Amino acid sequence: MTRFGFASFLLATTMLTLVVSGAQTGLIANVVGTVGTVVTNTLNATSTLVETVANLPYDSHRIIIVMDKDTKPVLDAVASTNTAIWTEAERIQNIQNIVDALKLHAQQCQGPVTDLLQSAGIQYTSNWITNTIVAVDCSVGLIEQILALVSVKKIVYDTIITLEPPEPTADSTSNTVTAGWGVTKIKATNVWATSNTGQGVVVGTIDTGVRGTHETLASNWIGPYGWYDPAQKTATPYDPNGHGTHTVATIVGGKGVGIAPGAKWMTCKACENSCYMSYLTACGQFMLCPTDTNGNNCNAAKAPHIVSNSWGAGQGMTYYQSILDAWYAARIFPVFSAGNSGANGCSSVVTPGDSAKAFSVGATDTSDALGSFSSIGPAVNGLIKPDFIAPG
Repeated sequence: MTRFGFASFLLATTMLTLVVSGAQTGLIANVVGTVGTVVTNTLNATSTLVETVANLPYDSHRIIIVMDKDTKPVLDAVASTNTAIWTEAERIQNIQNIVDALKLHAQQCQGPVTDLLQSAGIQYTSNWITNTIVAVDCSVGLIEQILALVSVKKIVYDTIITLEPPEPTADSTSNTVTAGWGVTKIKATNVWATSNTGQGVVVGTIDTGVRGTHETLASNWIGPYGWYDPAQKTATPYDPNGHGTHTVATIVGGKGVGIAPGAKWMTCKACENSCYMSYLTACGQFMLCPTDTNGNNCNAAKAPHIVSNSWGAGQGMTYYQSILDAWYAARIFPVFSAGNSGANGCSSVVTPGDSAKAFSVGATDTSDALGSFSSIGPAVNGLIKPDFIAPG
């Protein structure tokens, strides 16, 4: 796609696509209010050592080790500041520069921690996009050793975000393209009439997976480097929940279901009925530099242009800010649900959608009124949110 064509698509079609992708699912991410059964007794003795993220639920078997040196200075030093519309080659080169710098930064920072974990025989995963390490079943003594390292800032439990079911929608099984009410309401068909259906654009999602054989989606999956399941390392896209299939189809589905049926999709499975922060981080890294299904051989040339996220929890938090910073530097457009806490009134927009670097979306109904469930701004940090509302 030409420079003009891609920019035109972003302005005329994709922005609306992503608004509806969050809105039509009812902005279905929410938080369970108590810790519940996910918390075990394994690390109870570390309650003064390992932090929690506000009052969000967590898994006490899993910890995230946060290194002292942030990634933001690395991004500021290496990312291109060219404000012109880029060619695809220029975009890919910028992403590669960012990935190389973040990987080197992590290698320089994380060695003492990984040495301790390896010596103890602990399973761990390094995340270069956030300069963090996820470890499983660490003893109190090992945690004390890790915290004693000058290179470590803190240790937090692996936070859990719980998804609500999406509102039901009817599958389109007809070969006749009949646009849904939301598609018609935003006049997407007028854009299609100009032969612009999103072609040349790749949209990524982080969700519960996607049923890759779905009749509205089977033909426009990108294929290799378009699927990652950090928990199970499965070979092909699947969705045990249905939530992820719903959101992707709303964006790029055929048969009149999606706004940009000519765009390609890729996805990373961070959630089932809930989303572990460690998997959300792995998926955020995958979107910056997609890998094979085993998480190896990352290829910056496969990075999507847009990432849509229908999840969120808490307010005014920074747990996903490093990933937003990296996507922003890479010019990957980050879209997030504003939340479905509208019943709580003003200032109910959730994180990460309340970040200045997230494009947050809310929902309207068939009468163009704000959806009763849709979170309302301003954000608790004072920002005007959501950034956009559309049929949902």
